[in-house]
Amino acid sequence: MDTFVDSSWYFARFPDPHNSTVPFSPESADAVLPVDIYIGGVEHAILHLLYARFISKFLASTSLWPSGSAPNTKAEPFRKLITQGMVHGKTYTEPSTGRFLKPAELDFTTNPESPTLVLPNGERVDANVSYEKMSKSKYNGVDPGEFIRKYGADAMRAHVLFGAPVSEVLEWDEGRIIGVQRWFGKVWRVVKAVREELEEKTDADVHMFFQPPDLSSLSPQAIFLWRIVQEAVHDVTTALETTYSLNTTISTLMLLTNAISTRLSNQAIALPTIYHSLSILLHLLTPIAPAFASECWEHLHPLHFSHPNIPSNIILSPWPTYTPLPTNDTTPDLTCVVQINGKLRFTTMFSPGPSKGLAEEELKDWLVERLEGSEEGKKYLAGRGKPKRIVVVRRGKVVNFVYTHPFKGIREEASR
Repeated sequence: MDTFVDSSWYFARFPDPHNSTVPFSPESADAVLPVDIYIGGVEHAILHLLYARFISKFLASTSLWPSGSAPNTKAEPFRKLITQGMVHGKTYTEPSTGRFLKPAELDFTTNPESPTLVLPNGERVDANVSYEKMSKSKYNGVDPGEFIRKYGADAMRAHVLFGAPVSEVLEWDEGRIIGVQRWFGKVWRVVKAVREELEEKTDADVHMFFQPPDLSSLSPQAIFLWRIVQEAVHDVTTALETTYSLNTTISTLMLLTNAISTRLSNQAIALPTIYHSLSILLHLLTPIAPAFASECWEHLHPLHFSHPNIPSNIILSPWPTYTPLPTNDTTPDLTCVVQINGKLRFTTMFSPGPSKGLAEEELKDWLVERLEGSEEGKKYLAGRGKPKRIVVVRRGKVVNFVYTHPFKGIREEASR
């Protein structure tokens, strides 16, 4: 029989692997079937899934799977199907013949993005570059082991998940992992900075870190940060349990990292709020980068931070619970995402005041004044000079500062 048929009922055998009389017991089938999620490539969705559904329809008509024909099951083997996208590799071909080229045949010294091929007559031509399904015959495969040895398993996992939605094609580009490396570096710097402050706390002070922050005692700036934290908990939990949009999960965690990082020196936000925000960030990061999150968690806590509410192993600790914040008149409710030349630099929140009644130019001036006076604005906008233009989107939801010399302030940012 075809191998797809042979393997089309393995998921029913797993919970009863030592049964020597029947393929599996009715009790084990009723306990585990249907399977919660089926994840497979396009080939599996066409072939293996087809056979698995056929076999399941048959099994549901026998005594092996008594509950298979129930209305909520309908003899289906899987409750949810996720068809994962293919990984495509960078592929080089000779323009005149279409012959697939090995990277070793090409010269990348002049332009790595458009390598050249030296023909037998000495002529140089630019190779055609495309992304195609990885294959030995196309010389576009990637060795995961080599990549893991070079960057680490956590960085590779985050790179893959961030590269594209789970159901779409991922164009493999090693150079893009630098974004993940920078993100991990920022998380580590935040952990080290918070650890240094925690080490200065006495045994009498540590009780403040064993319970979540009391909202009634928080400043508006601290409430804003805690609101970002809770929204991240909600978004990441929903992505992992329902939507499986893992690439946006990493985007959410990057934004949360920036939100914490830019507020480390904000005197209006007490250290316990920063600590609990960072703690939740590491919990949300654990499914994606378990080794890195565990290392950060261990480094974050000094020896005198010993309490049942602070587990020694973050992997075994409870998942954060989403707690929506109540809205009131004292809570800032204008969230503004600030970009510089189209790139996200920080997010801030303040009271809208009279902004609802202002005309467009008046609103722009009002927003710029508050952004430049904020803690984040002093860090990212000061010293750049006058922007070429300022783009305000959706009444201040997004403000983009466009500078003629975009790199003028980057060195200043790096030194801060």
